[in-house]
Amino acid sequence: MKVNLREVKKGYKGIKELAFKAYAEGDYEKSLSYINNATTLATQIMWRYADEDLDKLQADIAEKYITKKTDYVSNKKRVVFYDYFGSIVILTLQYIRALLKLEYDILYIYEERDKNQLLVVDVLSKYPNITIQKIDKNQSRTAKITDIYNKITSYQASKLFIHVNTISACLSVLHHLPKEIVRYYINLGDHAYWLGSTAIDYSFEFRSFGAQVSKDMRGLKEEQLLLLPYYPIVDKREFQGFPEVVKDKVIIFSGGDFYKTVDKNDSYWQICYDILTQNPKAIILYANKGINNHGSKLMYDFIKRHQFEERFIPIGFRRDINEVMQHCDIYMGTFPMSGGLMSQHAAVNAKPILQYYPEELFPFEETESMICYRDQFDISFRDKTEFLEEAKKLIDSEEYRKQQGEKLQKAMITQEEFDTVFEKSLETHLTQLTIEKININYSALEKWWIEVNNRGYYDAGSYIYDLLVRNNPLSVFTLYIKKKLNTIKNKLTK
Repeated sequence: MKVNLREVKKGYKGIKELAFKAYAEGDYEKSLSYINNATTLATQIMWRYADEDLDKLQADIAEKYITKKTDYVSNKKRVVFYDYFGSIVILTLQYIRALLKLEYDILYIYEERDKNQLLVVDVLSKYPNITIQKIDKNQSRTAKITDIYNKITSYQASKLFIHVNTISACLSVLHHLPKEIVRYYINLGDHAYWLGSTAIDYSFEFRSFGAQVSKDMRGLKEEQLLLLPYYPIVDKREFQGFPEVVKDKVIIFSGGDFYKTVDKNDSYWQICYDILTQNPKAIILYANKGINNHGSKLMYDFIKRHQFEERFIPIGFRRDINEVMQHCDIYMGTFPMSGGLMSQHAAVNAKPILQYYPEELFPFEETESMICYRDQFDISFRDKTEFLEEAKKLIDSEEYRKQQGEKLQKAMITQEEFDTVFEKSLETHLTQLTIEKININYSALEKWWIEVNNRGYYDAGSYIYDLLVRNNPLSVFTLYIKKKLNTIKNKLTK
């Protein structure tokens, strides 16, 4: 169902009202459920990046279940790392490694997802000074609040590192922890809406863009922002191979979350067409993560229309991403939004990167901020002609590809450099790296997220309708929808 921003805002407001209504009626479990619904909507279409009202509501609910420890004594060598994701390829291991190097004892708490144990748990269980505990997924939301609070405070930690998304059960607890625990938020989704900004002490930002959003839109002060670029965790696996058709071709690898290729001009797909038609030696392999029916149709229609069955080849979701990078010749980022982690995997494997930004949405230096730690140079293009010239140059010259790839590899932050900046940030609570001022066109971003929805990647309209219309026929949003339908009906009648 297509929506406009006004409708999304009304829907969000309606869901918030249900959360507060449930709280007033004493149904705290239902209130937390509605908070999750509101945040899910807000992460589908980004027009806001925090919500003080919902932060306070979560805190008020948690207060009903938490017995605060008034005699808390912290142990300076103990920290808690709270992890919602439990993935070895995001930011868990980078921070855990740095903490181990500083000889901290660590309580690692993760939120259970399914019956399969997370791979990161297997990795961390090998360290003697890491204690691992889980939050049972079968507990009620309110029971999790008590469980999380007790686990953190019983450990007598002096620091808490928060590596979560916006529906994590941990967020309600942050407001009530003893003041002796310093709370560090690891801002993984720096372009996105998240809760908890009113309950943290410091935010580790991996690039200036996210720091600017935190300052502009999340209410964080400049002195709370600690800039710390990260290095990728290389997860080595057995190579699953490529289709036979890639033999004797220059392999361009691309892909990621499909919505990152959506814009009104189909810029990504037009560039793919231009590269393949201008460079007979090239072939594009596309790892299609996060694709829905609409995206699948768009992609396969593109292949069929241009007879690219042997030139543009979807290879599905690949867990052997590091080996894929090793066996390709060039990595091409998605756009209008690029993939930072994918770019880093290309760089550590000394693969050249093709990056184009067709619109003034995200900062031009988005890719550079993920790679250029030691050396500052341009990677990305805004001019299409120049971009295609660079593509041809890389495709035609193996020597140039090698030269550009090695240049990127040398520019990346190392584990040792990450650890050093991290240590100094903890010691001083001052950013060790300069946070550049970024001018962000929030209005353009709002329009793009609406476009992503209306092109079929998300369906915020149906999500709102299911929550507010079918389940709550007397809601304000229902009346708004009925009024809109009547307007359409009247126009059709005329």
